[in-house]
Amino acid sequence: MSAQGAQFGKPSIGAMRYVRYYVQREAQLGNSSLAIPVPARTCCLLDFELGDPIGVHSSRTGLTVWGDTSALVGLETYMQNQLLLSGNVEHFSIHFKPLALNHLFGLPVLI
Repeated sequence: MSAQGAQFGKPSIGAMRYVRYYVQREAQLGNSSLAIPVPARTCCLLDFELGDPIGVHSSRTGLTVWGDTSALVGLETYMQNQLLLSGNVEHFSIHFKPLALNHLFGLPVLI
């Protein structure tokens, strides 16, 4: 397994009002696979999967969903999902500040 790790980026001055930071992750897992718990979080994020499809397994329902290339991810009050990764992982996400999606798009705080 070869991994580059995560690279974090700061938003521009114009985006600072809404964006906490940007994250890019890359890994070559080959035949290996990983199950990564998704911890509770207080911010929303916009996620783009650029490599092989990832799975999201819900411990609450027992269902696994595969293949979304982008997702708007809301608040999590407890760990209830796992990300299932394999193959070529290439991921980019925008982590928003609290209330940013409400200010930008009129979306409710709890989405």
